Amino acid sequence: MRKAGIDFGLTHVKAHWIEPTGQRRYLSTMDGFDRRSLSNELWHRFRIDALSAAGNGPTDGFERFAHHRPEGDPLSLEISTQAAGAARLLEEAGIVVAERRLVVAVGTGTSYALQDGGACLPLLGSAVGAGTVDGLLASMGMPSGPGIDEALDAEAAPPHFDLMLAEAVPSLKGTPYEAFVASHFAKAARDAPADQAACDLRFAASAVNLLLVDVARSLLLFGNDPLCSGATDVVVLGTMPTRSRVVRRFLEQYLRMIGK
Repeated sequence: MRKAGIDFGLTHVKAHWIEPTGQRRYLSTMDGFDRRSLSNELWHRFRIDALSAAGNGPTDGFERFAHHRPEGDPLSLEISTQAAGAARLLEEAGIVVAERRLVVAVGTGTSYALQDGGACLPLLGSAVGAGTVDGLLASMGMPSGPGIDEALDAEAAPPHFDLMLAEAVPSLKGTPYEAFVASHFAKAARDAPADQAACDLRFAASAVNLLLVDVARSLLLFGNDPLCSGATDVVVLGTMPTRSRVVRRFLEQYLRMIGK
C-alpha cells in the first residue's frame, strides 16, 4: 500500500508523499489539475492507493482510495494538524521563531488563529478568507488565487477603492492611523475611473485589502486572549500568501502596523 498525505481544502486539494528513493513529491490542484484528474494522476501514474487525509473539503473523485483519518471533531483536528505541520516545516527549513507564535490560516473556509496548538478563536473564526477574494475577483472576470499577481503590480503600491481613515478624518493625517482602512470599496461608488482596466486594478487591490485587514484585526482580537498574549511572530498558511508576492507584501505591511 502506497500512501500520500492529502489535504482536502474547500478550494484546493494538495497531496504530498515520499518516494522509496527518498524523493519528495508534491501535487495539487494549484498545478493545473482539477480534483478528478489529480485523483487519476495519483492512482495511475504514481500508484498511490491510500490517503492520510486532512481537511474538510469535498472528496469527490477519491472514493477508490483507502482513507485514513483520526477520529474527533473535524475543526479541532484541522487546527491541531496545521499547528503541528507548521512547526515541523519551520524546523525542517531551519527557521527559528519565538516559542510563542501565532499560526493564521488564510483559506477559503472559516479562518482562525492558534498558538502552540491551543486554539484562540471566536466561535466560528472569520468568514473572510482567500475564497472571499477569489469570489470577488471572479465576479469581475478577473484572475484570482495564485494569479493575483497578474492583476496587481508586485513592485508598486497599487491604487484601490478603499477610503482611508486619514481621508475620512483629516486630523489623523501624519499619525499611525492614516494607514488604516476606514471603509472598504467606499470610493467605487463615487470615484470609479471610466477605464475598465484601471477599475479592475483598484477592485483587486481592495479585495486583497479586505482579506488582510481582517487578518490583522483578528490578530489584535486574539491578542486579548491569555493563550495568545505576548506572541509577536506570525506564521501564515494558505495558497494565496504562498503563491502571491503582492499578498505577502500587503500582509507584512499590516502585521507591522499591529507590532507583529
